[in-house]
Amino acid sequence: MIMEGEPHDSTFLTRGVKYSDNSGEAKLTIDASKVNWNRQGIYEVIYSVNDSAHNVTTVTEQLRVVGKHEKIVYLTFDDGPSVCTDQILNILRQERVKATFFVTAQFTPYLNRMAAIAKDGHEVAIHTYSHNFKIYKSIDSYFADLNKLNDLIEKYTGKRSRIMRFPGGSSNSIYRKYNSDPKFMDRLCVALLDSGYQFVDWNLDSGDARGNNIAADRLVRSACGSRHNIQCLLMHDTGAKRTTVTALPQIIRYFKQHGYEFGVLNSVDYQCWHGGAKKKARLEALRKSGNTAPAPVKAEKPAKVEKKTVKTDSAAPVAAKPTTTAAPATAKSSTTKTAPATKPAAHSHVESKTPAHHTPSHPKAKHDTISHQ
Repeated sequence: MIMEGEPHDSTFLTRGVKYSDNSGEAKLTIDASKVNWNRQGIYEVIYSVNDSAHNVTTVTEQLRVVGKHEKIVYLTFDDGPSVCTDQILNILRQERVKATFFVTAQFTPYLNRMAAIAKDGHEVAIHTYSHNFKIYKSIDSYFADLNKLNDLIEKYTGKRSRIMRFPGGSSNSIYRKYNSDPKFMDRLCVALLDSGYQFVDWNLDSGDARGNNIAADRLVRSACGSRHNIQCLLMHDTGAKRTTVTALPQIIRYFKQHGYEFGVLNSVDYQCWHGGAKKKARLEALRKSGNTAPAPVKAEKPAKVEKKTVKTDSAAPVAAKPTTTAAPATAKSSTTKTAPATKPAAHSHVESKTPAHHTPSHPKAKHDTISHQ
């Protein structure tokens, strides 16, 4: 997604695109000629890979150009699924709007609610498996946590996510307790972007993180205090934030009354970063300098959850019991579809997938591949 008439470069079109060929001579071509950057609409971008044997593999992605006067609000919920998730889903269903859930694995009994979130057409995105800020010790430790969570997301929704939100946001200073590198967060941002992920901060805060069960009317005032056209609203989904559930219907109705569309964060094109253009310039400068830290080449294997007690969304732990989870449901995208533009030539293979464990791709013999992560 890009704003109508907004200055842009082509780097975001290649983010997360990986292609390979056994000959080592594959060439990527991106055709964005159908995009009118100065007029709102949804346009096709065609990615083609031509190998040494002249086989051509193509994948078509959709790019949205948002009009200057369009209004979009992204409702986002961090830290669930929790005891409150079903209540939130019921409200969203009643109001007929969609949202994005940045999930964790904090509350084991509710993990299967990821399937319910996806089934209702909402986006299940990455927050953190542990929500322990020790994940900021290193690039490796961060990606180990991310991959464990993405394994769970795939288990319950049928797909991996490429949209994530940092615990504390991309401008957090909490990481300094565990990492002395003053540029660590920038290096981590670059590693994520180069691996096909998009991190999302927020530009509107409900204020529910300032304490537990803050008065609902205060949350409504905070959430409804801005008239910017593109809003990314931060809220939380935990048992300690039950008043967020109480405030949610009124928040939704406010945005409806003011003509907002309710968006879902399911594309790496959307950019909401603390620091905005300055952060973008800083990250690009860091990338060009080569002084970055690559993502780990091997992912941690999914850990088996075998605990005598599990953390619930209440004060006291309860004994763990075997649970039967719903079958994984594939999340539906409300705005972006991927389909081959042409029939692949012989000996070629088309893939459109999300990042998988950050492992190097190993194409099959005599096959070239292209994946838009």
